Amino acid sequence: MRRRRVFVGAGALFGLAICSLAVAPTAYVAVVVLLVVGGAMLAFQTSNQSQLLDLTDPEFQGRVQGLVMLSFGAFGIAALPLGLLADFLGLRWTLAGMGAGVVVVVAAYALAGRRRTANARRQGAGTARDA
Repeated sequence: MRRRRVFVGAGALFGLAICSLAVAPTAYVAVVVLLVVGGAMLAFQTSNQSQLLDLTDPEFQGRVQGLVMLSFGAFGIAALPLGLLADFLGLRWTLAGMGAGVVVVVAAYALAGRRRTANARRQGAGTARDA
């Protein structure tokens, strides 16, 4: 449960920091915001890896880690459409959209996890009552 909170908090901070980068008035402010982006991204990726390995059977952990490392290669593929979008909309709007997208996905994950936990508690309470 604590790991999920760190994941959601770091993800939300990461998304909000990217949105803040979009409205940074000067390069000096942008550097400070980038420090927050880097720290939040590190916490987000670390908690993501931790959860992923916790959910994976030990004999498949190496394969799962390999797939995660392959996803880093997709950054270059994603750069082209994001660059075209930044040329069309502007860098600030693209950054704001990316940050908002991160916040929406993390919020959906948090709500789904909360719903799953509530359902599990209800089912556990129902079986205890029936016994």
